[in-house]
Amino acid sequence: GATLLRRADLAMRAARRTGAAVVRFAGAVPESEPAPPPLGLAAELDDAMRLGQIDLVFQPKVGMAPVEFHGVEALVRWHHPRFGMLPPDQFIPAAEQTGVVAALSLHVLELALARQREWRAAGSRIPVAVNLSAISLLDPALPDTIAQALNRHRTPAGDLTLEITESVIVAGLAQAAAALDRLHAAGVRISIDDFGAGFTSLAFLGRLPVAELKLDRLFAGALADDGERGDDGIILRSLIGLGRSLGLTVVAEGVESAPMWRALADLDCQSAQGFFVSRPLPAAELLDWVRNAGWRALAAPAGAG
Repeated sequence: GATLLRRADLAMRAARRTGAAVVRFAGAVPESEPAPPPLGLAAELDDAMRLGQIDLVFQPKVGMAPVEFHGVEALVRWHHPRFGMLPPDQFIPAAEQTGVVAALSLHVLELALARQREWRAAGSRIPVAVNLSAISLLDPALPDTIAQALNRHRTPAGDLTLEITESVIVAGLAQAAAALDRLHAAGVRISIDDFGAGFTSLAFLGRLPVAELKLDRLFAGALADDGERGDDGIILRSLIGLGRSLGLTVVAEGVESAPMWRALADLDCQSAQGFFVSRPLPAAELLDWVRNAGWRALAAPAGAG
């Protein structure tokens, strides 16, 4: 169970980076895949969490029509004493292979809820999305653990979104459905991250309490020049239409320019995230961005021709 989910997730990530439609896990990443960080780095994560070396930045997510603030995604960073600031792709793969990623996921959740509590105390209610690891979904205590964390931080369940990758859902549908149904019943929102990257069956969408689809950034990248390029543009239009027809919020990731923003708005995409909206911000800067309504500058590009 846990091994299958980890291997499916690793293969999906390899497929995204290499461009392959299918990647078979064969005990190691493909030859064209960059070598993962040493497993010894993952062994340091327990101490990193205990010593406060793990921190979060927050990337805003903004509605496109109308232009309005929808919340933030919490992104983990490791302030390593020897290697400096490490982004997640330098330590998450090793953490997944060793299983420590489950503890890291819960640690990130605690950090995100603590920041939310601080923002509420400062007068701003900011919804936060947190990535959930594959192995966490296999823990039958997960819904209770999350409910206890929400209660401890006095956070309304609706202000938390859990993001889960498409490959994780498909590889462990039965286990995922049981956990996600309980979380949904408690009021937590569920989002499918990197949707469309795995080329998997869409049947699971009707079996899970999903509120949001986050389209893989590769599709938004196809719109960088001419608004709709080849097969990727056709697929993107179809995925947005699918999500909207199912009553889901559709979010485009990796929106890097005004042309990309305008093209997505023309395709009736509801929400966007990326450097054009805002770079990931530390907690204090994010609070200033929200107070100053930083998303208002995006209204002109959204309506431009």
